[in-house]
Amino acid sequence: MHSTTCNGPFCRDTDAMKWFHETMDSNTLPPEVEPDCGKWCSAVTFLHEDVPFIPFSFDGLKMPISLVYEATDEVWRRVQCASVTDSCTSTRACCACSDPTLCPFTNFETTNSGYCDDPCKEDDSTCKQLAAGCGVSVFDASQNWGSQQCSQESIKTGECELCKIPMWCDNPAFDVNDADDWMRLFHDKDGGRAAGSRQCKWRNTQKHQFVETMRARYSKRKYDGFDHVNLWNEVNFYVGPGDASLKHVLWRNLIGLMFVRTYGDVDDLRNIRKLRTHFRSLGAEIPMFVVDAEGLGETIDWWYPNEKVNLRAAPYNLEPLN
Repeated sequence: MHSTTCNGPFCRDTDAMKWFHETMDSNTLPPEVEPDCGKWCSAVTFLHEDVPFIPFSFDGLKMPISLVYEATDEVWRRVQCASVTDSCTSTRACCACSDPTLCPFTNFETTNSGYCDDPCKEDDSTCKQLAAGCGVSVFDASQNWGSQQCSQESIKTGECELCKIPMWCDNPAFDVNDADDWMRLFHDKDGGRAAGSRQCKWRNTQKHQFVETMRARYSKRKYDGFDHVNLWNEVNFYVGPGDASLKHVLWRNLIGLMFVRTYGDVDDLRNIRKLRTHFRSLGAEIPMFVVDAEGLGETIDWWYPNEKVNLRAAPYNLEPLN
């Protein structure tokens, strides 16, 4: 579920409407994939009946319009990595420190230090993984990751070895193989300003471990309270040269457009209808749905670990949108 567009006071300071306007101005299908988590990175929320239905949004930046894709094998093979919680876009993968409030250094550049600025070659999987946010963040590299640490200078000059490798959970430095291992090493260990930056990443071949870890983490959050990270999960694609077919893969597996009532207003509803009308004018009839989601607070209210999420039932009330 890729969330796009926005409303709220933080919306005017972002590029969250850029994809919508460019898509409305384009006369070709499929639409481009929106890079919203880095120059070559596009993030989605993974939906599953065993975890809470919490799309990306927070108070001040609500994103009520989503493109929903079926997580087929064809789509999942394009996933570069999966994060149990949002892993802090603003300090992603040593690429830059674009948000000064979430940067561990003063006077640190906001553009790329050379780790994932250039487009990736088609067969360079490590390049794609780093560009899609599967590496260590600037925030965490400056603190301590495992037994390693990088200085401001080494990160800035492109010499930080931590910044050159994906932070896989099964890396020998962490040896995280299941939900218990992840919870022991990372749960509630991320109380810093860059919420979510301290965590290992699951490979696209480890979907089961990813889901089970989310279940463990959400259960702990529901019953024991705030754990210093965001509620939604994050799954990342590489977008750009070296993977031009991604937009075709996603378009083939598009289920429809989704409007989240919880986050949307009248203007958002108007925009999603404009988007469907535009696709129709180009010859594509795209289904459209409306749904309610968990709120924007710190608690998990609707989900229970022993129950499957059924979006068609209350309190989600998924239905077609005309």
